[in-house]
Amino acid sequence: MSVVTSPVAKGAISTDIIISDLSDDIVAALDEIAQRLEMSREDFIAAVLYREARTPWRTVSEQERREGYARLAGLLGEQSGDS
Repeated sequence: MSVVTSPVAKGAISTDIIISDLSDDIVAALDEIAQRLEMSREDFIAAVLYREARTPWRTVSEQERREGYARLAGLLGEQSGDS
């Protein structure tokens, strides 16, 4: 991942984040989720990053972690296993 920061109008700063080495199936899953939400891929990813950056950090249990991974796997269309 690389981050590029550049100035834009009136002193605001715009940052581009480039994520590489994502598999085609992950990109397709992100596109599908974004489409269901009537968003572009870029807007969807930005919304996820914005939400995560604003979510307070807290300790989660192993059960919560497993449930979160299962939800993510469901969103990405993968089978959740007992890894």
